[in-house]
Amino acid sequence: MRRLLIVGILLLAFLVRVVNLSDYPAGFTPDEASFGYDAYSLLKTGKDQWGVTYPLTFKSFGDFKLPAYTYLTMPSVAVFGLTRFAVRLPNAVLGTLAVMFTYLLAQEITGLRGKTDERISQISALLVAFSYWHIALSRGAFEANLTTFFMTAGVWAFLFSRKQSSWWMVLSMVFFGVNMFTYHAARLVTPVLVFSLFFFYHKALRFNKIYVTSIVIFIFFCLVSGLSLVSGSGTRAATSTLISENLGSGIVRASVVNAGMPLPLARLFYNEPSAKLTKFVSNYISYFSPGFLFTEGAREASYGMIPGGGLLSTVEFVGLLCFIWSTLHKRNKFVLFLCSWLLFAPIPAAISIGPGHAANRAAILMPALEIASAYGLARVLKLLRGKAQQIAVPVTYISIVFLGLFSFIKYTYTQPIYAANGMMYGMDELFAFLQTYPTKHVILSRSLSEPHIYAAFYDPIYPNLYQKATTHWNFESAKLNWVDQQEGYFVGRYVVSSIDKSRDFQLDNTFIVGTLDEMPVNARLVKEILTPDKKLLWVVAEKP
Repeated sequence: MRRLLIVGILLLAFLVRVVNLSDYPAGFTPDEASFGYDAYSLLKTGKDQWGVTYPLTFKSFGDFKLPAYTYLTMPSVAVFGLTRFAVRLPNAVLGTLAVMFTYLLAQEITGLRGKTDERISQISALLVAFSYWHIALSRGAFEANLTTFFMTAGVWAFLFSRKQSSWWMVLSMVFFGVNMFTYHAARLVTPVLVFSLFFFYHKALRFNKIYVTSIVIFIFFCLVSGLSLVSGSGTRAATSTLISENLGSGIVRASVVNAGMPLPLARLFYNEPSAKLTKFVSNYISYFSPGFLFTEGAREASYGMIPGGGLLSTVEFVGLLCFIWSTLHKRNKFVLFLCSWLLFAPIPAAISIGPGHAANRAAILMPALEIASAYGLARVLKLLRGKAQQIAVPVTYISIVFLGLFSFIKYTYTQPIYAANGMMYGMDELFAFLQTYPTKHVILSRSLSEPHIYAAFYDPIYPNLYQKATTHWNFESAKLNWVDQQEGYFVGRYVVSSIDKSRDFQLDNTFIVGTLDEMPVNARLVKEILTPDKKLLWVVAEKP
């Protein structure tokens, strides 16, 4: 019965992650297209879109993406072709496997196989399987979701190695090592959590050659990760964190000095280090706030999330309250490690520049929250007796499934409306239209956000031609951070630039693609791209 239940949970988890995968989340981000095209380019030429042979970091748009998602996408692109389904499938599969490893990890909480532990395992699996947060991240090619699999699998293999062959420790370090190549946030948190595991469980481990080999393997991954920072991916960290941001403390300092505060005192209170520390603390606390977890949710719509909706359900909220209560009465090593996971996980999100409440950057927090919630629920259910427990257990299980399915159904209706802009909705329709005019030259407005990658993905442009085009893209020598910040770069029959109303609409045999505001009033509109609720997104126009 237990095996049948977990198989059922995994089957349902896979279905809610893979059904209509091409359509939901609606839209297709430039990052998703870039992952897919890099995988396609590697399959065809052994090089990425910039002509680099099997790189450790992918230059992409100048943001230097970590390699795990691209390499994991290669098999599905090889089988299903360069499609949205193929690009998103690896995340749906690993998202389902994350449910399985959450179940196995929860079984290792005490190392026993008693009834209480099985209930923790089942509730943990149910919470992850039907988590709106996890489902949304599992359905897109969002690299942040990979860490929910690799981190959970790594912790499970580590704990499992305590009573089985030490070779499981080697597998654990491989999982943790690969995790550092999934997402930038994982690079910071993974070494800290590995250290925490050794700190809490070192007495239960057998110090032998395999143990040493495991440590050497993890150190090797850390060194390679550090090397990739030097070779390019450090650029993203340098430009997307509080370290690089100017918070304007100098302006505030000048104001208070003008108001009469002595300059030395103003320098003490109003300086960049203290401003950044204050900002970090504020960001960090916000990731444990009821607003982020239960009412407002993510603030960005570019990762399949719907701003304005909580990430956790009522059941998860109750479970976390029960976890807090239970830890006040009883603590063990796993609970202490779980608390360290919870405390360290939001740090990368807290030091990042952006609007805050970044559900993708905080994804590494998710498995720990779900297991903590399950632990709290199971502890309270254990306290019940007789009929109360017989009623409460199925009600808890059914509530998790019901609330999860309710959120998923709501998601399929509301996400296409609220996330159309953030997910670059309509690019497939746009380029399907352009393909019907293969002899037309096309000017793509820079307002379309890296539109060249959609041209490469949907046309598709053969990688050899694309790689040749990139040799003429000089955004780095021009001291620009992103590809689409340069003007007039070409790929195939497409040119990306700001639209010049007086110049571009004098050209023959040319389509101009952008927003309606970018077009002159006398332009001839030949195609409109609408959102699901019939709002105008993009237009294709030509000379009158």
